[in-house]
Amino acid sequence: MGRNDADDDAEVLAQLEAAFAASVAEADAEQQARHGSSGSSSSSSSSSSGRSSFGAGGALAVTAGGIALLAGLTGPFVVSALRNRIPWVPTTNEKTGVVFANLARVWRETGGPWRGQPGYTVPAIAPTTTTATTTTAVPPALKFVDMGSGDGRMVFAASQYGRSATAQGAPFMFGCAVGVERNFTLWAWSNVVARCWHWLPPRRARILKQDFWQTDLRDADVVMVFGVPAWMTQFGAKFEQELRPGSLVATNKFPIPGWHPLVTDTEISIYRMGMHLQDHSHRLAQDSPPQDSHDAAAHPHQQ
Repeated sequence: MGRNDADDDAEVLAQLEAAFAASVAEADAEQQARHGSSGSSSSSSSSSSGRSSFGAGGALAVTAGGIALLAGLTGPFVVSALRNRIPWVPTTNEKTGVVFANLARVWRETGGPWRGQPGYTVPAIAPTTTTATTTTAVPPALKFVDMGSGDGRMVFAASQYGRSATAQGAPFMFGCAVGVERNFTLWAWSNVVARCWHWLPPRRARILKQDFWQTDLRDADVVMVFGVPAWMTQFGAKFEQELRPGSLVATNKFPIPGWHPLVTDTEISIYRMGMHLQDHSHRLAQDSPPQDSHDAAAHPHQQ
């Protein structure tokens, strides 16, 4: 049985409908794909923008917090210094080394311990001589006082001086190191550091909160002072009134008017009571001072 025109037309129409349906389905799929990509890109962009915004805000918050923390830590020091009208300038590590090296040098070159100081013994031979001798290899234990100790670094260094294995040649050690500080914040801070960081017992290192002029120095062997120029003359008068002959005085940056240092090095001046009004700096500048004049110059208070 043959095909007629109606059958052919129906087949063509079915093919056209199938092709149209396939085209529509393909177009829908492509459109959905485009929308999905756009949505994903938009979501990614939004997420990235959110992260960027959070990162900037977080960095700002961290910066503000750091500034607040720094102000909180330094504020008490600054306010307390302004209230007391005393500038606090910490002694550098270089100057700390210079202080103790030159204290040891002056101690050796001016006779060691003088009468009344730890380590002094009356010579067994030729008792008329003024040379001080020691009968033991153990170095004498002196008392160190820092007038205006700040954060306590000089006190801590003094408490360790002569005690390490590398300091066998030290002519003395400090049995007690005392700091005098009237700035409350620095006093509190240095006491915390002494006990919790350096683990120093009070018998070896202590910081006193009191006025400089009320501090009794009669038993001090070494006194350190980093004062303002207007106070140095007053410090000199106090030292002359209270310190024993032979006591050592070290000043940082500002010397004592009218006094003659035995050594001046890196703004550090070293004096010895009993010799502080005589110009001996040229003698100590020599490698070996003349022996015949050494004893008489070193112990004028015993003549």
